[in-house]
Amino acid sequence: MKGIFERRPEAPGGPPPTALNARPLWSELWPRIATFIGLSLLTILLFPARSIGPAPQVRAGMIASEDVIAPFDVAIPKTPAELERDRATAALAVPRVYRSVTPEDSATGIVDEYLAKVERIAAAPRPERGAGVSLLTSEIDSYGGQRIGLADTEIEALQEPAFRDSVGAQLRRAISAVHADGWVAAPALLDEIQGGQVTLLRDSAEVMVLRRDLRRPDAALESPVWREALSDASPRARSVVGKLGRVLLPSNLVFLPLETEARREKARAAVPARKGDVLAGELIVGAHMRVTLAQAEQLDALRAEIERRRRTVTAEELKPLVGHLLLSTIVLGLLFLYMYLYRPDIFDSLSSFLLLALGLALLLGLSSVIYRIQALPVFLLPAGFLTILLAILFDGRFALVVSFVVAILLFGQGDFGPEGLVVVLLGGVGGALSVRVLRQRHQFYETMLVVAAANLLAVVTLSLMYLWPLRETVGALGWSLLNALLSGLLAMGLLPLFETVFKKTTDVTLLELSDLNRPLLKKMALEAPGTYHHSIMVGNLAEAAAEGIGANSLRARVGCYYHDIGKLRKPAYFAENQRPGMNPHDGLKPRMSALIIINHVKEGIEMAREAKLPSGVVDFIREHHGTSTIAFFVEKARRLDPSAEINLADYSYPGPRPRTKETAIAMLADNIEAISRVLVDPTPSRVRNLVERLVKRKIEERQLDDANLTFRELAIIQDKFANLLLGIFHARPEYPTFAVNVEADDAPLETHAADRLPPLAEPAP
Repeated sequence: MKGIFERRPEAPGGPPPTALNARPLWSELWPRIATFIGLSLLTILLFPARSIGPAPQVRAGMIASEDVIAPFDVAIPKTPAELERDRATAALAVPRVYRSVTPEDSATGIVDEYLAKVERIAAAPRPERGAGVSLLTSEIDSYGGQRIGLADTEIEALQEPAFRDSVGAQLRRAISAVHADGWVAAPALLDEIQGGQVTLLRDSAEVMVLRRDLRRPDAALESPVWREALSDASPRARSVVGKLGRVLLPSNLVFLPLETEARREKARAAVPARKGDVLAGELIVGAHMRVTLAQAEQLDALRAEIERRRRTVTAEELKPLVGHLLLSTIVLGLLFLYMYLYRPDIFDSLSSFLLLALGLALLLGLSSVIYRIQALPVFLLPAGFLTILLAILFDGRFALVVSFVVAILLFGQGDFGPEGLVVVLLGGVGGALSVRVLRQRHQFYETMLVVAAANLLAVVTLSLMYLWPLRETVGALGWSLLNALLSGLLAMGLLPLFETVFKKTTDVTLLELSDLNRPLLKKMALEAPGTYHHSIMVGNLAEAAAEGIGANSLRARVGCYYHDIGKLRKPAYFAENQRPGMNPHDGLKPRMSALIIINHVKEGIEMAREAKLPSGVVDFIREHHGTSTIAFFVEKARRLDPSAEINLADYSYPGPRPRTKETAIAMLADNIEAISRVLVDPTPSRVRNLVERLVKRKIEERQLDDANLTFRELAIIQDKFANLLLGIFHARPEYPTFAVNVEADDAPLETHAADRLPPLAEPAP
């Protein structure tokens, strides 16, 4: 596994593999892991796996612009009024519930009560005449507020115990016989029955009885069963029993209101809340058709169901959600693994990592907007803007990899289909390949043309594959051209923001910094003209060498322009700015002189930050001397006090050593330009020998170990330096004291322009 995860830089100028693999594998990964997880979750939020699209907006009476098809089963609900009406109807359809009374029970209660009243009256003292007699007569001739209609003789007879008992027995027998033969219901009871039947509970059974089968008491008295029960009675007894039966014949049914209401409530609850269904795939309304009221109800139901599904998540819907999350995790994980293994220069830089994450988030967000707005086609997916930015901020190779990743990522989200895959892939590749060298703002328009050509190629390919009609093809071509325009403008607008926020240095920024009228450069030209001229010459050397090995020549040149700005704090302490006979180092100890010279790096970094120079330029200030030693002042210290113990750290720059090819070239160019000025008789062989020996010395001092330069590249650099020096070289007088024989193999090679300071004698004229 160790070999699998060994990091191998792919980008030119990246750090060497030994430096990369020295880091612990999982150290300082948590911000990147958090960003990775955040991007995966953002993808799910922007492209929900159970997305059901927008709700149709057509209403009753409107003309539908397209077919509206139900994406799933939809229940059409009833309105509150309709539901209440149906529930009331269902409740009324439930028959009233009654309990059947046994014949013995029904015959005993009322008859016994009436006869007991007659017995009390008969046992009471009788008045002789008048109102008292009438009162007794009316009491016997009534029951429950109803007049029975007995004759006086019959009233008198009922007061006789024997007759009364006989009438009671015959009345009970007749009532029992009628009840046993069927159901008797009082008129008031019958009037309350609204349906055609009732439910009758009898013992443990339940039967339905038609309303017409329920008899009124007067009808029961005319029945054969009633007459048969009184067949053996005397005429007087039959007459009295008949009259009493009209009032005393009870219902053999008892209404159960609680049971009836419970059943009706159950019927109400059983009423469905929907009036119909629309099945998945069913056409609700066709294109160019007027929406009817019935179709409007279906559309309202569809809109309500869409909103409900957006607010809820079922267990079944979680499966595609997890699947989409896994897809996003895998695709983004492969991209980040590629960066870890092959692009450590991006992965190890948290700002670069976050820049990529923000770019991906912006692309996902814009794609989500296009996905949610049905009127916008997939041909507007702006993959090109991201790859253009990445090609400018990093390189085209990395942007090309990201374009493939983005195409797969978006293809797995939403419903872009193969059209979205082709458009995103070709548009992204076009953006990645369109940026080779961006040195001027107008080159953005050339980039737009390349992206437009890629998009047009995608549309033509799709139209041929799917046999699109001409009108549809022309529309897609127009959208693809708009895509290219928007991608270029978006990249152009976001580039300065990304440069500022993430401290990235692009060629456009470097071109702006190369303007010699910039405040720092103008100040250097006025206050330190020697350093200014030296910086310009070093920049020219570095640019030529960088072009020769394929490094960023513009970055090398601009970095060299600013590499010595720290000398502006004390310009007179550096030989290129000194006038003859004026050397402030003459009165200083070597260690103090070395401290002043070394300090120009620190002061240069401070000045660069005050001027808001990008970090890529600051690296040239920090690294152009590496950890080299100022040999001139070491020699001077030894000559002044041969017995003194010298600490070389006091005469060495703090570093770091050059970490990119450009800063390594700047170190070599700086030293070569400085030392070449004291070269006697600069013939081609002497110049080349000087360059070769200086490069060899830097290699031996291990100053180039972190720059990832190959020996082939160093040979090219030496050749470029020698050719340029031979073209611009002009003779300079040698210093009269401590002249250096640069052709001798053991001659010390000073590593800074200050090494040319006249040490103890008068300077050269």
